Amino acid sequence: MSEEGFLKGIDIFNGLKEKELQIINKLFVERFLKKWGIITSQGDAADSLYLVKEGNVKITKLTIDGREKIASLLKEGDFFGEVCILMGKERCINARAITDCKLLTLSRENVRTIMEEIPQVDINFINILCSRLVEAEHQIDALLFKNPREIISDQLYELSKRYGIHLKDTLLIDLRLTQQALADMVGLSRETVSRGIKELRRDGIIKDVKDKKYILDISPFKAVGKYS
Repeated sequence: MSEEGFLKGIDIFNGLKEKELQIINKLFVERFLKKWGIITSQGDAADSLYLVKEGNVKITKLTIDGREKIASLLKEGDFFGEVCILMGKERCINARAITDCKLLTLSRENVRTIMEEIPQVDINFINILCSRLVEAEHQIDALLFKNPREIISDQLYELSKRYGIHLKDTLLIDLRLTQQALADMVGLSRETVSRGIKELRRDGIIKDVKDKKYILDISPFKAVGKYS
């Protein structure tokens, strides 16, 4: 795939013309990181937008009590750093490579130039930020109104949308995920997550866990319109 073809699949650049993508592509700088390499830390200057070209990246935030919460796990085609770029503030996240990674970086100045010269990028940014606001509201509602079992089930469903592989009668989340990592994602203790997983296994929603990869019953996902 050409670099322009790769950019065309990024939400920020959705709907752009080939010539516009070619111009934008020339502004990117490649950056390579080894596994566990630190990309950004909370408090750093918000000077770049990042696209994941190859590999996986873990995004975390420190809570008030100093614990690290996993905000998201990113794969090829994902991007991060856009909120701080737009607001002109210091980094509010930590980003670390969890595999060897190739990243494409775009400076804050170039992001602003692109937004000024290509109105469609402005529209895309607004749509993305609105979607993320809705996701954040859903997460807050889950913590307020759902029990741990439901919170864990919802998180596995969200992971399945990004990492799910449809098998015959099951759904494999193709991502090695420890109970502690899952706990860090949903804001629960590891012990609470362990109990929730046992309940989901007892009820047959989690069919199996192999090499820290979850195999789920596909029926509930069909019920919400996925893999039907």
